[in-house]
Amino acid sequence: MKEKCGVKDHECVDNIQSSFDLFFTTEMKESIILHTNQKAHAYYAKWNEEHNDNKKWRVLQVEELNAFIGLLLLAGVLRSGKESVNELWKMKDCGRPIFRATMGLTRFQSIMQFLRFDDLTTREERKKLDKLAPVRQMIDTLKKTLLRPYTPGPCLTVDEQLVPFRGRCGFCQYMPSKPAKYGIKWWLCCDSNNAYICDLDIYVGKGRDGTVAKRVGETVVTNLTQSFKGSGRNITMDNFFTSVPLAKTLLRDNLTLVGTVRKNKTEIPVEFMPHKKTQRSFFNIWFRRRSYSDVLRA
Repeated sequence: MKEKCGVKDHECVDNIQSSFDLFFTTEMKESIILHTNQKAHAYYAKWNEEHNDNKKWRVLQVEELNAFIGLLLLAGVLRSGKESVNELWKMKDCGRPIFRATMGLTRFQSIMQFLRFDDLTTREERKKLDKLAPVRQMIDTLKKTLLRPYTPGPCLTVDEQLVPFRGRCGFCQYMPSKPAKYGIKWWLCCDSNNAYICDLDIYVGKGRDGTVAKRVGETVVTNLTQSFKGSGRNITMDNFFTSVPLAKTLLRDNLTLVGTVRKNKTEIPVEFMPHKKTQRSFFNIWFRRRSYSDVLRA
């Protein structure tokens, strides 16, 4: 690997805001503003027609969107995920003065209500081919920004993460082994040294025809490592992804693989499989031949 690893030099980065803008770009903000205002105007037009009213939507601007995003991030920093929004704007007790000073509660709730990331007029047509149609544009734009400010090291890790979520979602997953159990499953490719996300994708479950994709693990790894072909990096993964065909595919792309293998894989040679006569390992034999005190002293 000949690339220089680490943070890339960016002359435009001199504070927290400019650093955040490397990932949450102007293009993404303009898209949110456009579609949010579109949704709000359509809603108020319908409301005024049905109720003979004259309500108007105050157009969302970049500065106000930045303030809205900042309040969402601050709520996360304060671990207010399970706290009522009304509590954050309270004048006394557990209220946070910075929330009231930044934006009114009614305005915050209005932006939250109309927040949109895609064109509603074409969504239904796009959803026929893509379950992630409402957020696909934002995800694709985010993926392009991940490797702009940072070059990952020689070792990468591919794994899954369940983001807790119990709302209305057609591809919400139930994983009893995870602490949250219900949520949206993300596939992530990260730098092994510092867990920096280099690429990502969302698992949307079965196709619309009900078919289950084959070799999901192999497909996920090859898709997430497209940007690193020929770089000589090593990819670490667990037994859900690891397979001999995947190792050969990565090797052709000048990538190596380290991972555990499930014993039910058909490509594993018979000689490598557990057997009654060979199940006792060298450690078990060595341990049984020595007393417990001898082992502790060793």
